[in-house]
Amino acid sequence: MPAPKILISMDIEGVAGVWRPEQTQAGNGEYERARRWMTEEANAAVRGALAGGAGEVLVNDSHGHFGNLLADLLDPRAQLIQGKPRTLGMMAGVEQDVDGVLMIGWHARAKTRGVLAHTTNSFAFARVWLGGLELGEVGLYAALAGELGVPVLLVSGCD
Repeated sequence: MPAPKILISMDIEGVAGVWRPEQTQAGNGEYERARRWMTEEANAAVRGALAGGAGEVLVNDSHGHFGNLLADLLDPRAQLIQGKPRTLGMMAGVEQDVDGVLMIGWHARAKTRGVLAHTTNSFAFARVWLGGLELGEVGLYAALAGELGVPVLLVSGCD
């Protein structure tokens, strides 16, 4: 059996040290620091996936415009997915025959007490329901992965 292929989907609001809106928005020094932290958390997840037996690791830049991770600082053993267009948004890469997903740096759903809590777009969605459950981005994108038969192995971020 070949070594598993893992997708790491990286958001920024749930990265350690990120707690202010300006840290998530391009054009200021706080954002540049948060991008570095996001990249460092991605690298930790890459190292963990490889140490756990993964043979291939994809890292999906899943925040905002999908161009936040610092490519020159990303572990070279990982394949980076950045930019638009993309049909599966924050789960881009799940369609590439991956065996599992790690969701790193994600945040709480809208209308909760989580740090920088929102669902997809802070101005457009207050609550989203799927199959009788109120879900945030974690639940929505985990459902997408599940629909494609790919298990979510780990979620990290704010509560």
